[in-house]
Amino acid sequence: MKIVDIKATTVTVPLEAPLRHANGCHWGRFVRTIVEVETDEGIIGLGEMGGGGESAEAVFRAMKSYLVGHDPANLEEMRFRIANPTASLYNNRTQILAALEFDCLDILGQ
Repeated sequence: MKIVDIKATTVTVPLEAPLRHANGCHWGRFVRTIVEVETDEGIIGLGEMGGGGESAEAVFRAMKSYLVGHDPANLEEMRFRIANPTASLYNNRTQILAALEFDCLDILGQ
């Protein structure tokens, strides 16, 4: 099984009351990026990342060049490609990896 496509869509979820969590709370709405990974077998895995917008969607479009043809079961290789510790000390690659890893785990579970 191989990855053939990656899509990201920003969504905003309106809230009627503040959503409280360990780091504070969301007032009025919260934003997430929904990530879809599709395989050559037609299976689509879903994941999500906090935040969103054009910059978040652009990151996942850029990940296609790294991950098309990659086996979604090989999570450690994907981690090295995206979040290599020597290349990602000061950026959000681990958040991007988490969304894609969740997609792959969803695929494997199906």
